Amino acid sequence: MFLKTKNSCNNPPTCENGGFLNHNCGCYCPSGLIGSTCNTVQSSSGCGGIITLSSGVEQTITSPNYPNNYDTGVDCVWLIKAPSNEHVQLTIDFMDIADNGFDACYHWLEIRYNLLGQSGPELCGIRNAENYYTTSDELKNEMLIKFNSAVSSDRAPKKGFQLTVRSIGVYLLHLVQK
Repeated sequence: MFLKTKNSCNNPPTCENGGFLNHNCGCYCPSGLIGSTCNTVQSSSGCGGIITLSSGVEQTITSPNYPNNYDTGVDCVWLIKAPSNEHVQLTIDFMDIADNGFDACYHWLEIRYNLLGQSGPELCGIRNAENYYTTSDELKNEMLIKFNSAVSSDRAPKKGFQLTVRSIGVYLLHLVQK
């Protein structure tokens, strides 16, 4: 595929959140993001959104209806943004998402902490006290979280999840990773 450069486009947009200029001089957005500059999340009604964290601030994210069972047929996307010089930490406080009891998820939580355009781990089952941190590979201050209960919507839902996201400095990141 031929990718155009900004110099070969008239008034090219400034792509955000891991998006890049495509051959039509428009932004090609990572899955879960839409808009002319990739600045909007593509999410079911009533869930997802953009969360902007201040330095040292944390926020709780829950699945729809939590602590009651989530609905099936939803696809939620959250874009977490921290200050440009900080990282995002995600902690799974509690998670119970439908799986087959072996190694396959009926519904899942995907965490993109490395590159926003690269798929992250798809988690399901029962989990708690797990931490994920953004890397410095692309946008160290942004993380994308996707919850999908639309696939296998014939499977019974579970309780869902409660997550805590926080903005942390590089110094703190090095301490917690030791």
